[in-house]
Amino acid sequence: MNFVYSNMELRELKYFIKAAELQNFTEASAQLFITQSTLSQQIKQLEEELGIPLFDRIAKRVYLTEAGKTFSPFAQKTVADAEAGKIMLNDLMNLNTGNLSVGLTYGLSHLLTNALLHFTAKYPKIHIQVCFGTTKELLTQLEDGKLDFILSFYEAKEKDNFSSDILFTSNLALIVGKQNPLYSRKKIQITDLPKIPIILPSNDYSIRNYMNEILESQDVSLNVQMEINDINMLLHIVEKGASATILMQTSLFNHPSLKAITLSGANLKRNGTITWKKEIYRKKAAKLLAELLSKV
Repeated sequence: MNFVYSNMELRELKYFIKAAELQNFTEASAQLFITQSTLSQQIKQLEEELGIPLFDRIAKRVYLTEAGKTFSPFAQKTVADAEAGKIMLNDLMNLNTGNLSVGLTYGLSHLLTNALLHFTAKYPKIHIQVCFGTTKELLTQLEDGKLDFILSFYEAKEKDNFSSDILFTSNLALIVGKQNPLYSRKKIQITDLPKIPIILPSNDYSIRNYMNEILESQDVSLNVQMEINDINMLLHIVEKGASATILMQTSLFNHPSLKAITLSGANLKRNGTITWKKEIYRKKAAKLLAELLSKV
């Protein structure tokens, strides 16, 4: 299908994208801070310019037609390209304004904290938004253009729509508190883990998937007492009780009373990375922050 963009405005495309996302003109108009009649009029004008309906209107919901589904990625790319062009022009002028959105997993919090202290002191007028999440959640936001880059233990493959730069290497370790009888140990075999009560992060975390692969390769099954989808809460429970967990050593930055016991018997190293979306413009501010991260 060939689309003619000559009379089209970015505003119309943004309205179309939001309406397609929410499948409701009332909700979309509220988020766009316009009236519903204005949104309906703009969508109708866009459909007239294209010569084909983009939405099916059913009761209070709207659904993309086949033409709408075909048109959607072109609209999103056009808006994204326009935003990238605007960012490039802002970068050419100065670093006195602008926004930077960074996603990260818990284990890299300390790294970003130190870098942000230096960055904000040097560029105080850059507005920074930090978003915590699982690797899967953050990659989705990166793909959607909501983040400039993410910090995690994800390593992009060549076929992926992302590229990753390695920042450091960390070891997977058994994490215990002072009340745990293993606290005095310096090393433990991975084959001894089934004897230990374990609390684990939920399957949403990439570290859990990584751990599962290693344990399966070693034919090791864990005695899992609890699964939690919040790393900070997980560490607090381990800190105050006799259970243990398995995480990267870098996760202990805010828990000095916890101890990381070296696990042996398999390759348990992971690389901390900064991950970008391929083939998009990288903001000058993002590149400068990334440079600071590589030096921290």
